[in-house]
Amino acid sequence: MNTTEYLFLQVMEEASEISVAASKCLRFTLDHQFEAYNDTNFQRFQTEIRQLVTVLDELSKNLDRDINLSPCELKRKALAHYMGVSRHMGTLA
Repeated sequence: MNTTEYLFLQVMEEASEISVAASKCLRFTLDHQFEAYNDTNFQRFQTEIRQLVTVLDELSKNLDRDINLSPCELKRKALAHYMGVSRHMGTLA
């Protein structure tokens, strides 16, 4: 495995950890603090996001290409659209 492959695997791992942290925010609330940790679910979620951004920064340097981390307006519009669909269907309050 080369460095680029390693960094792409790290992106996958961090994305997975963000998924787990988001799930815990929903299941146990944002402010819940599991006794084994020193931070809340939301703080852990933020940590995982920052770790992904760090890996993406390293990948960007390794590839010698910019990775655009700015919000995507097309995705913002899609979110609004599909939230409307979900509200119409009664699955989102």
